[in-house]
Amino acid sequence: ASLQHPVPAGVTISFLPSRGALKGMTYYDQKHVDIYVQSCSSESDSLLRHVVAHEMGHAWDAAHMSTDLRAAYLKARGIAAGTPWFGCNGCQDFATPAGDFAETYAQWQRAASDSRSKLAAPASPTQLESLAASFFR
Repeated sequence: ASLQHPVPAGVTISFLPSRGALKGMTYYDQKHVDIYVQSCSSESDSLLRHVVAHEMGHAWDAAHMSTDLRAAYLKARGIAAGTPWFGCNGCQDFATPAGDFAETYAQWQRAASDSRSKLAAPASPTQLESLAASFFR
């Protein structure tokens, strides 16, 4: 409820016990997200909010992004054309375009200035609004 926009239509979320360093997983074909929580006392609300927003970015990607939109996103973020969108299944994705997309979406959802992307710097407020208009709405 503290995110700026609701869960994408048709997406379900489960909150499950911890899986170590893996905090979330989006199943593109099933339109489902799992969030892995160690305990509410050991993981901050801020971290959990970030993880949910990141996974919602993947859910939005699955529901709305096409090959052409992904290519336009790469260009908008200054990521080399042809960079494979996905990494390995179950791996941290901060160094992939899919992870950058999810991080940028999470930055927008949280009205934040930080991003964990390894491909590009966090978007400025002006860049974030432009990206949102083109890819998140």
